[in-house]
Amino acid sequence: MKKFAACFILFMTLAGPAWAAGMTRAQYQKNLIYNKNALPEGWRYHSGYNLWRLQRGLPVNRNTYKMYARDRAWHNNMRRNHRIEAIAMNAADWTVQEIALFLKQNQDLFRFHPAGWED
Repeated sequence: MKKFAACFILFMTLAGPAWAAGMTRAQYQKNLIYNKNALPEGWRYHSGYNLWRLQRGLPVNRNTYKMYARDRAWHNNMRRNHRIEAIAMNAADWTVQEIALFLKQNQDLFRFHPAGWED
């Protein structure tokens, strides 16, 4: 048994890097689909992440990147799912602009006369 253990340890030290070799880029991209914990390449240097992190005073680590990804997804989802409110607010802006234009064109009709009309 000792001889087997010694041979196994020797084999693992010599062949360790061969069986534990790094994966190719294609394998890494494929694993990103299935492994939700894997971060994209260069996540530390992503400009949006760095700006988001500096605004909040957070350090660079895996947890803050995941927070950034969740926050970005939430904001994108809010923009996508609330299009009706955006259209309604746009219509309200047009209404305010039309009222402002009407008041500007007819400002002589809306003068304040505290003592009545002047002739």
